[in-house]
Amino acid sequence: MMNEAEHVIKVEKLTKRYGDLLAVNDITFNVGKGEVFALLGPNGAGKTTTVEIIDTIRTPTSGRVTLLGMNVTKKKHDIVRRIGVLPQGFSSFDRITVRETIQYYSRLFRSRNTDVDGLIELVNLKNKTKE
Repeated sequence: MMNEAEHVIKVEKLTKRYGDLLAVNDITFNVGKGEVFALLGPNGAGKTTTVEIIDTIRTPTSGRVTLLGMNVTKKKHDIVRRIGVLPQGFSSFDRITVRETIQYYSRLFRSRNTDVDGLIELVNLKNKTKE
């Protein structure tokens, strides 16, 4: 039996509604440290919505979700600083420059004092700033 502290993700009675549409219906599961876990189901089953709640993009209608021991509705900022998520259908930033990419992530992570030019120079991309 897994110790409570070993749960990296804990989902309890999670429900998400969009008006009359029930997207996630009272699901409960745990993911342990080092465990491989998959959410499987047909289109529209609520897999993406569940992951978006876990990674703080969406707010649950009811239920409780903890990630790394932190409540996802109360500790969003702390969680975002500790995880990385690659959304489904992600495509690289083909249409924005190196500078715009750094600025985007600076805003995403609420970094107010980002030295964009310093970072560009640090990773040796000064000649790519227009790309």
